[in-house]
Amino acid sequence: MSFRPSMILVACCIALTACGRDDDSGPEHRAEGVFRYERAMPAGQTLMLRNLAGAITVEPATDDTLRIVGDLTWRGDDRQPTDVSFRADTSATGALVCAIVGDGRCTADNFSSNSSGNRITFGKRGLSLGFGGRKRARVHFAVRVPAGVKLDLVLVEGNIVSASTAPVRARGVNGNVTIVTSVGPVQAENVNGNVDARMTTLSGSDSVKVSTVNGSVFAFLPETADATVEMRTTNGSVVSDFPTAVGSGQRFDKVIRATLGAGTTPVRVRSVNGNAQLRRLDAAGRAYELPEP
Repeated sequence: MSFRPSMILVACCIALTACGRDDDSGPEHRAEGVFRYERAMPAGQTLMLRNLAGAITVEPATDDTLRIVGDLTWRGDDRQPTDVSFRADTSATGALVCAIVGDGRCTADNFSSNSSGNRITFGKRGLSLGFGGRKRARVHFAVRVPAGVKLDLVLVEGNIVSASTAPVRARGVNGNVTIVTSVGPVQAENVNGNVDARMTTLSGSDSVKVSTVNGSVFAFLPETADATVEMRTTNGSVVSDFPTAVGSGQRFDKVIRATLGAGTTPVRVRSVNGNAQLRRLDAAGRAYELPEP
């Protein structure tokens, strides 16, 4: 994710427009279990989960069955919104599950919602938004994911909290992203909110990418990691508790570059308006305490 001045401007507009347009009047209503999905999913397959607003919470399953429950919340009168639908597609490589608002669409590469004057598209070309109405409904996904199943998560507005045992990709816009996995790498991107990515082991040759525009980023790696690290922030500080990763930089360009071990895995930790931290996890997954400045 490259941070250009235009992206920063878009991020500011998103923060002001998306939050300001919600209809927060009246009591909150909740309909539980409006969506349920179950299927056996072996290790190595991928769950792609897409949501416009609400939450995504992932926990490890105790068997080889993927289970997803979607609850719906809304404000205003007690009539359940009728412009929310769900889609679940299965394939030989995994499953695609979406919460769609209005006449939106959902594929592996393109997620969009269009209802009540609000248009949101999240695809290969990035993020496009247009707000003219009010959003009422929020979908809260609770997921139980089998061991070894990879995750690809998208949530435009709300928090992602995920604990699993395989590589994860997560993308958010307004909200915090928290990813914990016993087998990385993790690629987590955000616009307005913090990112916390923790992986106790690394596998394969894919890179670790942890980034946001407005917020702080925290990347936790195993203490034995073999990685080539680049950390960068524009308005904030860069901090590492790996002894070999020492920061240096100028007022408007604060950078850490370092090689850990054999330098096998590329690691990129970046923020524009916030701090960037690289942290160590011991063999039990516990974080070392940062030294006093």
